[in-house]
Amino acid sequence: MKMRNTLCALMIVLVLHNQLEESEGQGNLQLVIVNGFGNADMTVHCSMGAQDFGFLKVPANQNYVLSFAPNGAQVICYIQFALVEKSFVAFQSSDLEWCNAGGGKCQWRAHVYHPCKLNPQTGQYDVCVEWREGW
Repeated sequence: MKMRNTLCALMIVLVLHNQLEESEGQGNLQLVIVNGFGNADMTVHCSMGAQDFGFLKVPANQNYVLSFAPNGAQVICYIQFALVEKSFVAFQSSDLEWCNAGGGKCQWRAHVYHPCKLNPQTGQYDVCVEWREGW
């Protein structure tokens, strides 16, 4: 009985150690979305797979900030400004190098025409993608 308890405790320690190593290997990233809609507020709703990060109203010229641990799933963000609803893929596994080049920050500027990534080489939000329609 004593041997079985010791064996169980050892297995628990090994499992926890492996989970810790996996989470440290992935690390936490920070998603930052700058409200570039002039004087308008924006509402942001992001999710990653089944994980819903909820809604947040972001005042004009302020930032939405979200810390997350990448798990292979895309982070999709829905943005509402005025009466317009758009979405975009804010993070996918191929963005890991870009985020790490930004010090662990995946930085975007959302504005009417499209969301744009912060380019670590130029320091400008000049890598833009198309909006997806609706929620």
